[in-house]
Amino acid sequence: ANGGSFSGGATETTVYLTCGPRLTPSYTIPVENNPTRAGYSVGGWSTDATAAEGTNPVIGGLKPTCYAIWAEGVSTRIYNANGGAGYISDATYKHSDSVELALSGFTREGYSLIGWAKSSTAATPDYLLGQTVSNLSNGTDTTVTLYAVWTENKYTVIYNANGGTGSIESQTVNGSQTFTLASAGFTRTGCTLLGWATNASASAAEYQLGQTVSRLAAGGSITLYAVWEIRDINVTFDNLIDFNAHCVKSLSLRDCSGEAVENEAVFAVILSQPFLYN
Repeated sequence: ANGGSFSGGATETTVYLTCGPRLTPSYTIPVENNPTRAGYSVGGWSTDATAAEGTNPVIGGLKPTCYAIWAEGVSTRIYNANGGAGYISDATYKHSDSVELALSGFTREGYSLIGWAKSSTAATPDYLLGQTVSNLSNGTDTTVTLYAVWTENKYTVIYNANGGTGSIESQTVNGSQTFTLASAGFTRTGCTLLGWATNASASAAEYQLGQTVSRLAAGGSITLYAVWEIRDINVTFDNLIDFNAHCVKSLSLRDCSGEAVENEAVFAVILSQPFLYN
């Protein structure tokens, strides 16, 4: 078998053949008697084990020992994004060549590339990114397809009270995971919690309290700020009462964030109310 093996693992076998002319006897060895060798195919036979090329029929003596002469397989390596996007060029190589696999070239939103596999459904890679390998093919394949193996990114949702008080535990989820946002946990005097926004100065909620969501971020973290609605106005009398004029000299209005309220309608309502004093 000269490096290969016959059926049952034998390294040599006896084949009874009818030879040609006695002066120059030749023997044709049936294909079914060919040995096997990973990454190679039988290219012919020779009575010289080290021959670079073989023939079939093989010319030899009356009882020659014929050695398989192996032809090394050549394959084309193809990368498949397997749900991702991008391009990695194909490459042609021999079975025994040492080749370095691609480190990158494909992307997929919400996922990280972790390696390569010969199956498109593999959850773990057969080969690592950038790994140096050989003998990728079995010698009979004309192409070897390596599929990208992806792992889903996680991200963390962080809640910010945005001027309020309280505590809400962060949530760490997978990229495509569906989950429920917090519905309570923060309070703020004079205000009602409306929902959540990705901008601290938002006046309207992007997400409702307790809303079911997914894919808020591709990875890392995202901060959701509490969005508050003013419920009460705090009235502060700056100069109290002018008893001679029987009126309020001045006052200031503050919302729940402590910011001054400049709204003529609100002032009109307050100033229209009677004030009792002694």
